[in-house]
Amino acid sequence: MKVNLNFSGLDPAGLSAYQDQVSQAHQKLHDKTGEGGDYLGWVDYVTKLSPDLITQIKQTAQRIRQEADVFVVIGIGGSYLGAKAVIEALAPSFDRKPEILFAGNAMSSLDLSELLDYIRDKSVFLNVISKSGTTLEPAMAFRVLRQFVEQKYGDDAGRRIIATTDEHKGALLELALEKGYQRYIVPDDIGGR
Repeated sequence: MKVNLNFSGLDPAGLSAYQDQVSQAHQKLHDKTGEGGDYLGWVDYVTKLSPDLITQIKQTAQRIRQEADVFVVIGIGGSYLGAKAVIEALAPSFDRKPEILFAGNAMSSLDLSELLDYIRDKSVFLNVISKSGTTLEPAMAFRVLRQFVEQKYGDDAGRRIIATTDEHKGALLELALEKGYQRYIVPDDIGGR
């Protein structure tokens, strides 16, 4: 990616005065030696992805594009803002298929009720993103949306729910294993999601 600073209002000469600081910060980031270094797994995460995982993600995405009218991402903080930022940066602003909605980032029962009314007659898939599965807002939204999907789809509900969670522990992991949800792992060294 190339960044054009010609119209930024920044003085290139003034920026070069910070080059040493930027280089040091860049080095600390990649060496994972700075503050918060234990949560910088995202820096080189893409280089660690297995071809099998990439294939699985692509197949899941294709299935959702083919079958879903609405894809609901459930999470709070980085668990939904990361997905929202990437979607807004890379996907078309209008005419997205499926429509992507977000839930679990507030305690509004009105919002959740309106969401249920909106998706009632649509083909719905869920992706709940939580390392623990116990954070109040997304846990509450997931419980309500999971019940909706289970009532609507019966035995087919499990294939419409994706859990992005911890690899080894947590309430969401236990539920995903029990119900047979497709799972994606949030590595221990990645803070936020």
